[in-house]
Amino acid sequence: MNDLTYTKIGDYLIPDLTMDAEDDTPLGRYGILRETFLQEHHHGTYTSMLLTGRLEPHLREIDRQVEEQVERIVGNLKRLHGVDERVKADDQMAWVQAVKDASGKVTATTVTESKGTVSTATDGTKTTTTTNTAVTTDAAGNKTTVVTTEKATVTTDGNTGKVVSDESGKVVSVEAKISETAAESAAKSGETVTLPVTVTAAQSAENATAVAITVPKAAESVKVEIPVEDVKPGTVAVIVHEDGTEEIVKTSTTSEGGVVLALESGASVKVVDNTKDFVDVSGGEWYADNVAWASSREVMNGVGNNTFAPNEVTTTGMLAQILMNLSGETANPNTAAEKYSDIKANDWFAAPISWLTEAGIAQGKGDAFGAAEAITRERDIVLLHNYAQHMGYDTSARADLNRFADAGSVSDWARDAMAWAVGAGIINGTTDGSRNVVLDPQGSATRAQVTAMTERFCKKTAR
Repeated sequence: MNDLTYTKIGDYLIPDLTMDAEDDTPLGRYGILRETFLQEHHHGTYTSMLLTGRLEPHLREIDRQVEEQVERIVGNLKRLHGVDERVKADDQMAWVQAVKDASGKVTATTVTESKGTVSTATDGTKTTTTTNTAVTTDAAGNKTTVVTTEKATVTTDGNTGKVVSDESGKVVSVEAKISETAAESAAKSGETVTLPVTVTAAQSAENATAVAITVPKAAESVKVEIPVEDVKPGTVAVIVHEDGTEEIVKTSTTSEGGVVLALESGASVKVVDNTKDFVDVSGGEWYADNVAWASSREVMNGVGNNTFAPNEVTTTGMLAQILMNLSGETANPNTAAEKYSDIKANDWFAAPISWLTEAGIAQGKGDAFGAAEAITRERDIVLLHNYAQHMGYDTSARADLNRFADAGSVSDWARDAMAWAVGAGIINGTTDGSRNVVLDPQGSATRAQVTAMTERFCKKTAR
C-alpha cells in the first residue's frame, strides 16, 4: 500500500488525494440499455453499484460482451445466406447490401443476466466460465433469447484462450493467443506451445469451427499444439486462407492430446477427422497409424480399389510424389519428359520428377531417371535429407553409425545422410535374422516403412 502524502498550506496539512482516471469514451447503446434495465427492474442493485463505483465498469463490460454477441449473430446470418469473401470478390455491391440486410435484422440486444465462476488449476492456469443471457429484437419486433457460455483461460506464461458455446453446447467460436514469453521460450527450447483451448475434430471442414490463433509478430516460427478430444492419427489441421480457400497442413502431426503444426503468423485453423479406411490395413498392424497419418494428409494415397498396398516396394517415382506433396509445390511434367528418356509427359510421376530435379533434390543416371525402380532405404534417406535442406530445415543432427552391425555396408555417398537420419530419430534400424540391429541400407523400402519414416521426419524435422 502506498503511503499517503500531504501538502502544507498555511497551518494545515492537506492530503494529496487524486481521483482515478475515468474512461471518457461515451457509453455504447448496449451499456445504456443495461443501465435502464437495472434502474427499472433491479433498482437496489443499481444504487449499490453506483455508490461503490462498480456501475461504470460493469456497463462497459456488458457493452463489450453484447457487441461481440451481435457480431457473432451477424456473422452467423452472413454464413447462413452465403455472404463471404467470394461474394465480395464477384459482386462488391451485392456483398455490401447483403451485409446491411444481415446487420439490419439485429436491431437491439439487451443482456438480462450474466453469471460467472472462476477456477484455478494446480499449474496456476485460471479459467473463467461465464453464462450470458441476451434478448435479441429484430426489425419486426420478434424477440429471441440467446444463451451463450464463454470459457476464458489464462496460463501462467500469458497464453489466453476463449471458447464460446451456444445453449445446446455447440461451439460457435474459438480464439487463442500465444504470448511473447511463451513463443520465446518455445523457440529456445524447441518445445511446443499448447493452446489453452480444447476442440472436437469435425467430420468435415464444412462443419468445423475454426480456431483463430494469434502469434506474436516477433516470432519467426512457433510449433503449436491444438488440444483435441479423442484425437486420432487421421486428425488433421486445415488452414483457412483469407480468400476463404482451405488447405490441409500436410506436415502437421498428432500428439497424445492434439494436433501439432508450425505457424509463422496468426492463422485460422480447423480441426477435422480425415481418416481413410483401406481394406488391406487393419488396426492391429504396426504401420496402421502411420498409414492413417499419411493418407489423411494426402501425403500418400491408396493404389485403387480402396487398398493401400503397405507391403509393396516404394519406387523412386512414388517418393518424388510424396516429397512434392509435402512441399505443396508443383512442376511442369514436360521438364522431366524432355530431360529423361524413360519419362513421358503423361506419366503420373512426370511432374514430381520434374519438381525433384528442378529443386536439386535428385538427378537421373545419365539420360534416364529410373522412376519405376525400387528405392533403397539409403537412397530414400538421401532424398529426404536433400529435401530437408531444400526447405531450409535444421539438418545438423548426427549419430555414430558404428552401433549398427552393417554400418560398413552404407554407401559412401549416403553415410552423412544416414548419420543425420539416425541422429534426428527418423530411422532406428531393424533386426536381421541373427537378431542384430542393422540399417539394411541396400534393402528395399516398403510403402508402410516410408509412411513411418515420413511421419517421423515431420515430427522431428519439418516445420
